[in-house]
Amino acid sequence: MIPGLVQILLWQGLGELISHFLFPILPGPVIGLICLLIFLIVKGQINPSLALVADTFSQHLSVLFIPAAVGVILFLPQLKTHAFAVVMALVI
Repeated sequence: MIPGLVQILLWQGLGELISHFLFPILPGPVIGLICLLIFLIVKGQINPSLALVADTFSQHLSVLFIPAAVGVILFLPQLKTHAFAVVMALVI
């Protein structure tokens, strides 16, 4: 599992470098994910360690939504106060 995590972090680091020096508009993790996707398409297969990490992350993906839900509940009074502005910002 550790080699798969290292691979993901290396691709994210590459994305950060590309973002810092070439494309400052795009976030580094997004660029790293795109580079990883291109690499996997060109390679045609996934390393077993990377597949294990991907399967584990996908099984526990719902845990990543907990901080967002807590943030919404925490700032619910402010969201109610500024609901129109938030909706307009999301729509436009």
